[in-house]
Amino acid sequence: MVLIIAGSLVALGTTLSDPKNDRFKVTLAATAAAIAIGGGVNGYFNGVQAQKEAKASNELLRTKTDEIAAATRQSLDLAKLNGELSRALIKKSDTISDLGRSAVSETTGGDSYCFVDMGGMAGTEGLAASVERRGRYPMQNVGVTITDVDAFRADKTMQNMGVWRRSFPVIDFISRVSLWRPLGTYSMGPNVQSRSFNVEISARNGFFQELLRVRRLADGGLTLALVVTASYFDKRQGVVFQRINKTFPTDALIADKDWQTFVKMKRLKIP
Repeated sequence: MVLIIAGSLVALGTTLSDPKNDRFKVTLAATAAAIAIGGGVNGYFNGVQAQKEAKASNELLRTKTDEIAAATRQSLDLAKLNGELSRALIKKSDTISDLGRSAVSETTGGDSYCFVDMGGMAGTEGLAASVERRGRYPMQNVGVTITDVDAFRADKTMQNMGVWRRSFPVIDFISRVSLWRPLGTYSMGPNVQSRSFNVEISARNGFFQELLRVRRLADGGLTLALVVTASYFDKRQGVVFQRINKTFPTDALIADKDWQTFVKMKRLKIP
């Protein structure tokens, strides 16, 4: 800018000092110098204005960039919060579902099950049958039917079902603290070496089948083996309980076709 003005003044001075130029040339030179000076001044102020506008644009760009960065951080924080809320809601929903299932299980019996056990009666030649409950929940409407397999095989005419098949009164409720419920007795004289029973149990949560085998030992005592399968109304099926006394002869179980069929079934894990 300074160089432009200085150059214009020099040109003007040179023109005016030349005695050969007439008034028109002097005027023309003065006018050109003025235009040059004005253009320089205008260009200077335009440059200054452009610098101000560039500076303002840069500041605006930085401001917008900061605003976008802040908005991005807020979006990330919101997404993180939404994720935490979603996980909390899912956990809460699972808790509610667990509570709902637990409430239903308290009513239906859940995955609890029942089976019949037998033991010798002191001073008598018989077996006492009782029903037992296992699992986390009480059971309701428990119906028990026991088939005396030996009497069934002896009844060739199939006319005495009442002798070899006994159904007991339905048990309305078996609580968690109930150890066992007595059902009835079965004879087993001193000369009887074995008894076999098949058990059917119905309850509000499903059906249960059991094989119960009794053998007499050489010293006159008794030993038992039993296996229980469940068919829950939620479609689960399989073996839920098995107990074989150490003194029970394993060859008898190997020869028992029904027993071999039961023990090949899927095992269910019941808490």
